Amino acid sequence: MSWVLLLLDVDGVISPMAPPGSHGGSWPEASWEIAPVGGMLGTEYSTEMIGQLRRIASLPGVDGAWCTTWGPMAPKRLAPVIGLGRRWPALEPGPHESHFCGPGWWKAARAREEVARHDAVVWVDDLIDPWREALDDAGLAGPESWPGGRLLAVSPAPDEGLSPQDLAEIGAFVRHALRANEGV
Repeated sequence: MSWVLLLLDVDGVISPMAPPGSHGGSWPEASWEIAPVGGMLGTEYSTEMIGQLRRIASLPGVDGAWCTTWGPMAPKRLAPVIGLGRRWPALEPGPHESHFCGPGWWKAARAREEVARHDAVVWVDDLIDPWREALDDAGLAGPESWPGGRLLAVSPAPDEGLSPQDLAEIGAFVRHALRANEGV
């Protein structure tokens, strides 16, 4: 049984939304590679970032799922290249859910469903902060009101993707959630 779920986006999270080679200074320059998937320019990612994600994802009690517009292409095409998430399901939008980060956003709906099913969820998407702002503007409650397990929502800067600080926070949250479930 998995107690903790990693719910990951690709663009702006694993792969910065910036021209190749301009990904910021969060990860060592030598750690950046371009996977020949995802479009004309490929998908740039840091092997050190992926290594840290793999270590977290491999902990007993942790599972993962892709929550990205890549859909089934994430586990099918990207995962084999980066060595992460090949067996993870690709969550997808429902027929009447919005593709835009506001009320009714399909990714928030999937995150909410997973929070109800797991003791803890780490939801990582570069559009979480804009989504929260849209909810605030509409006077709607955010994920703090969701029933179920604990949620850590991480919204990295899209031009840099996940940072070492983001991964340290994710790792601490996951380890804490796993310790809390040891007696269960």
